[in-house]
Amino acid sequence: MTVERLRSLLAEAAPELLRVPVAFAVNQGYAEAGRRLADGDEVAFIPPISGGSGRPERTASN
Repeated sequence: MTVERLRSLLAEAAPELLRVPVAFAVNQGYAEAGRRLADGDEVAFIPPISGGSGRPERTASN
């Protein structure tokens, strides 16, 4: 099975998994969607992340 196939199978139970673009990781290293999985592999789906408080930056002139 590939990482993408696993994502598709999981999305059958939770379709929202397909709404967000994700990066893939296998065994704590980034992986391509076509990466073949082995028994015992740890798989992570990493959503886009941004930071910040949502407030404008404060500068010395503010």
